[in-house]
Amino acid sequence: LVCGLGTVWLKYDHNLLHLQSPTLPSVVWEHRLLEATPGASWHALVWANSRDEAIAYKEQLARMPEVSMVTEVASLTSEGQSSSIAAIGEIARLLERLPSGGTHFQHPRPNPEQLGREIDLLLTALIVGPPPDEPYLSRIITSAKGLRGELDRLKEQAMPLLAQFDNTLAEGLLQQLHELKAMSSIRPITLHDIPQSLRERHTDADGRYLLRVFARQEQFIHAVSSVAPEATGKPYTTWEGLIGMQWGFIRAGLLALAAIVIILLFDLQHLTDVLLALIPLTVGVATSLGAFGWLGWPLNPANMIALPLIVGVGVDNGVHVIHDWRARRAIGGTYQIDAGTSRGILVAGLTTIIGFGALMISHHRGLAGLGAILALGVSGSLITALTLLPQILNTMAAMSRSTKQTIQTTDPENETARANWARAA
Repeated sequence: LVCGLGTVWLKYDHNLLHLQSPTLPSVVWEHRLLEATPGASWHALVWANSRDEAIAYKEQLARMPEVSMVTEVASLTSEGQSSSIAAIGEIARLLERLPSGGTHFQHPRPNPEQLGREIDLLLTALIVGPPPDEPYLSRIITSAKGLRGELDRLKEQAMPLLAQFDNTLAEGLLQQLHELKAMSSIRPITLHDIPQSLRERHTDADGRYLLRVFARQEQFIHAVSSVAPEATGKPYTTWEGLIGMQWGFIRAGLLALAAIVIILLFDLQHLTDVLLALIPLTVGVATSLGAFGWLGWPLNPANMIALPLIVGVGVDNGVHVIHDWRARRAIGGTYQIDAGTSRGILVAGLTTIIGFGALMISHHRGLAGLGAILALGVSGSLITALTLLPQILNTMAAMSRSTKQTIQTTDPENETARANWARAA
């Protein structure tokens, strides 16, 4: 009964990542990626019929703590671009006198001696100063020392090499500035201005907008569905599959129980005996599920398969005890289970517990949980069959004898017979 109360706190965990060992490098790195990268998790897909609806969806979803990031293109073409257009216009004005592409514009010539002094100052600051929070500090110092050594070795030959490097750097910068100038258009951004690859990922031919909503917390699906009930995507298909798996195991357990009851009715041919035979199974299931609830261990897609297994394994003990009781009932007196029967039940139960319990040493938390729930269930069934069920049978037998004595005492025919016998005496 105490274990059964633990089922009140029993939970079900759909997260497949929680089944893996937390010490596996792949699991550790996946957790790191999920914590450091907002877009590394699964994402839901939400379709909006218009730009305004897409923006409204984004505003609601972005405020949710369960959501880490929302990507879409509707806000890129929204109204209120005046501030952005003004900033772009200022960039275009500054780039009006930019030299044409391919020309060599004048810039200061490199000075190897001055560069060497700057490197010395950098090394002093890095070595003498407080260590910054930079994991690549030693590599920076090594590279700076290497460059300083090359300047000392090349001496006069360093000038043309530095000049060539400066020219290459300046040409690359000039090319990038021309690309920025070409993009500095002061007209409002439309959907056609967005790159085709990005546009195809977030819109369709009917003019609808697609939002990709990335998860931050585990309650992500219910949170997104509260805003967009028609949301879909990988999280939803996986969720529905796990829900189907969960109820599939429950249905399998119930169907197995129904089939077992039918077989026991044919075997025992008495409903009361069938119910008595199911007592160890009931206690075993309550023990395993209740213990998981008390310990805070959730059910999951891996250990849910234990339900039909416990039903099949746990019912044997009760059936053996009921058959032994029915065979020894004619002897009368207090029922004691036969030594051979009890030994067989005990050995079979212990070997089953050891077999299932061996799964508990697995690093895979799903398999470990499966072994634990099966071992607890079979243990509860075994103990109940050897201790509680015989007591229940003796109690029922005593109540039956008491009822018969009461009926015989209060029977009118017996009273008349006793009276006639007394008069004759």
